[in-house]
Amino acid sequence: MRISIQPIRLICASMLLLGALAILSAGQIPVMAGEIETGQELIASRMVAPGQQLSWQARNTDFDVWNTTAVNWRDEATGAIGRWPGAQATANFTSNQNYNVQIDDGGIEALTINAVAGGYTLTGGNIVLPRGTDPATLSGPSVATTTTNYLKVQSDIVDGQIRSIYQPATFADMRIQGYVQFLGSKSYAGNTYIEPESLLLVDLDRSTPNPANGYLRGAINFRSPQNGFPAAFGSQIIFALTPNSTYRYTNRISASSMNSIMSFNCFGQGRKCNIDYHQDNSDFEGTTYCFGCNFNITSSAPIGGSLSNSIPYGIFDRITIRGAGSIGSQNRQSSFLAADIITALAAQPGQNIVFPGDLVGAVLPVGVAGDGRNQFRLGFSFFGNNTSQVQVMGSFVPAGNEIDVVVTGTLTEPRDYVLATFGGIPNGPPQINLITDTLTTQLQTEANFAANGEGFNLVLSATQH
Repeated sequence: MRISIQPIRLICASMLLLGALAILSAGQIPVMAGEIETGQELIASRMVAPGQQLSWQARNTDFDVWNTTAVNWRDEATGAIGRWPGAQATANFTSNQNYNVQIDDGGIEALTINAVAGGYTLTGGNIVLPRGTDPATLSGPSVATTTTNYLKVQSDIVDGQIRSIYQPATFADMRIQGYVQFLGSKSYAGNTYIEPESLLLVDLDRSTPNPANGYLRGAINFRSPQNGFPAAFGSQIIFALTPNSTYRYTNRISASSMNSIMSFNCFGQGRKCNIDYHQDNSDFEGTTYCFGCNFNITSSAPIGGSLSNSIPYGIFDRITIRGAGSIGSQNRQSSFLAADIITALAAQPGQNIVFPGDLVGAVLPVGVAGDGRNQFRLGFSFFGNNTSQVQVMGSFVPAGNEIDVVVTGTLTEPRDYVLATFGGIPNGPPQINLITDTLTTQLQTEANFAANGEGFNLVLSATQH
């Protein structure tokens, strides 16, 4: 079987732990006269025109309050200075500075927030998305203009109340353009759309998760470039996790492309996070990265595309994959710097870890020695003389052409046991280091590869002494 070793796409990796927003283009619509302030004089009229473009006028150098009474919004069409009128207007933050915008404790209704210059943090009260409206948009610096000066949203984003029986009850979705960082969980129930060349960093280090709502409640949609033109890099979402924490992932991925990226990051000086994957995303086309993770899978939650922990930062990372289920898609390559792949403890056969594509050992970064262990370690537990399998439908290419095979549990029946199957081994059967320190048995065991007509089986032979 021919194998195609694909390069790992981790585009703009230096920005993956940063967060930011891209530019939202918005047309200008003629507006009504507003509440105009000249010096200290206020000329009263109303700023309520749909589509109105308003620019933030900071009254302090590093901090100000966003409410419905402060006169700190300039109408971009008329120059009028007035109060925030509500969600029908667009909030534009245009100066390039590190600035905290304190939202009023009662919350602010807003649907479109542009921060193309970056450097803003929205904190304090809630951003309220009115029900039955168009999608909300958070927009900020693009990859072409910034690497660190992104928009941070510390405020919660919540759904508005239904105020009338005539008001549509639908929830507003959220569009992300450019680089944005969510500090903590967000409560809105709509879906999250991530535009091409955009990144959403969900930073959970500073939040106590709401178990009722999770971190993001709706589906995640990775938008593809229009007109068939590829983006410089695809849409991305990163979950930055607290070391030693457990994250139960349940979001449906409603759309994606091959350059879509989902990443779970947990860098904590050897303290790993547990990712419990509980959503059927078998049609996901992109790459799922997991750094500093124990990745737990279930048979009801297959993952499409590919899975990887290959990271270009010069950091060694070993991933542990545990459970039963399907990882990746046909004709795709899951690549790992180092991986412990441990099957579920099953009283009956069939609870297998399946890779529909290729399983490949990535090359260690220059100057990184690893941990002195082989890069692939396959683990199998016997219960009632049964064990689950690792099944690689494509090619198996372990780094160094060497693997560890760890067998635990209790084994009493002498015979051959198929531990794993591989569609092909282009470099020939790898060297096997069999580890049986925690296997309870009176039998003599040996592991070897055997051709099965289409590929190879990894076989454990158990015989009487």
